[in-house]
Amino acid sequence: MEILLCTNSTSPDQPALGYGMWLAKLLGYPIVLLGIVEKRGSSRDIEKLIDETSRQMVDQGISCRSLIVPGSAEGVIARGAARGEVLTIVGSLSRSRWQRFWRGSSFRRLMDSIASPLLHVPSAHLQLRRILLCTGGLQYTRGATDIVGRIAQAAHAKVTLLHVTEPASLHYPPADELQDDQQDILVSSAPQALHVQQTLNEFDRAGIPAELKHRRGYIVREIIAEVRDMEYDMVGMGSPYGMRTLRHLFTPNVTAEVQEALSLPMLVARHEREKNEGAD
Repeated sequence: MEILLCTNSTSPDQPALGYGMWLAKLLGYPIVLLGIVEKRGSSRDIEKLIDETSRQMVDQGISCRSLIVPGSAEGVIARGAARGEVLTIVGSLSRSRWQRFWRGSSFRRLMDSIASPLLHVPSAHLQLRRILLCTGGLQYTRGATDIVGRIAQAAHAKVTLLHVTEPASLHYPPADELQDDQQDILVSSAPQALHVQQTLNEFDRAGIPAELKHRRGYIVREIIAEVRDMEYDMVGMGSPYGMRTLRHLFTPNVTAEVQEALSLPMLVARHEREKNEGAD
């Protein structure tokens, strides 16, 4: 795996660039440094920033190569992320309020178009002691679990698995069982509980310290509350819903809503089935 580290800004003060270099050194991954020229006249400044950042990487012993590509950042990043096994790291793309209103947030569009792991870094946070991994989506969190495990193992970080049980509006056996077993999800035989048990066992075999937290309430609200109650350094989530299908009209995009409310680095990995759908 390699890191695709992206910027469309000429400012040297970008949290995502520093975080990407730090993470690459931690994981031992090479970096593809992608500079995106969106505005006329900014090419020379982008080239200067990319050259300076590349030299910093070489000085730190990080294997890197650089690319400078003209075009819209969202499209250029999506095309770059489609080339091989990559972890894409982005920060703020500096969109205006009107652009976000008219076209939606850049993160939502990137999350929908990038099938490989995506790490959004809105602010500087160069430590990694505790990671929150949200597990409520069953198989939808498989990709996030894999990459969080790699990062936690390299950083010797502790992982907290968060499972949120929403108030059941319909009664069917798995939902009723989770409601009954909400005090101890590990003794439940519901599919969601079995997924949590499997994830904990995988982390234990890998030597990664992990714990389970179980909250009850509305998912977005409870995830945000958990992050604000504790001192986490990263949030990992799966992404089961695509914006290009009718589902986004009636199903909340939990990952995007949580990302917009928090300033921590957020790692997103789409479910395998969603990757295949996006390729059709």
